[in-house]
Amino acid sequence: MPAGSPPQSGTELHPVGPPGAPFPPALADGNAWLAPLVRQPVPAMTVTVARATFEAGGATRWHRHEGPQLLVFVEGAGFVETEDSGRFEAGAGDTVWCPAGVWHRHGARSSASATHVSTTWGDTEWRS
Repeated sequence: MPAGSPPQSGTELHPVGPPGAPFPPALADGNAWLAPLVRQPVPAMTVTVARATFEAGGATRWHRHEGPQLLVFVEGAGFVETEDSGRFEAGAGDTVWCPAGVWHRHGARSSASATHVSTTWGDTEWRS
């Protein structure tokens, strides 16, 4: 799937874009912008925040989460692949929202390493 194409499983790719709307002066000093990426109600469950780094061609195995997962790519050339939607590319600054229960995997493209920060709600089930 081409970079920036919306997947069909409910997974959302948010490519790097404009800095967002200016903060109201009462809420920030100096020039500051806010670009909301995801606002989604999530039932009370354990939240895990982690950084993952993959060498070129490295990736997770197929897995799904009890709750949703937010990936923020911070460096390199990565990808996310879902069973329903296929593979799409993500790079530094891109965010990916993966709904609960969607089988997926993520990692680095064959040409470069990638690092992302993940926020995961609930437990993870790994496919054997």
